[in-house]
Amino acid sequence: MRALASFSLLRRGPRSGEIGSVSGCPLCGGASPPCLACRDELRARVASLGVVAHVEAALN
Repeated sequence: MRALASFSLLRRGPRSGEIGSVSGCPLCGGASPPCLACRDELRARVASLGVVAHVEAALN
């Protein structure tokens, strides 16, 4: 019997106080607009949720 190895990729988000942490980034301090690292983190979160695919499916 073969054992199937299952791997999943987990993305570790930045912790509070790290660069790119939306809640406590030392670069932007929660300012509006956020720094580039926080923008990248927000884009990655939206991409990981698959929001675009859900919206496309809902509209079609």
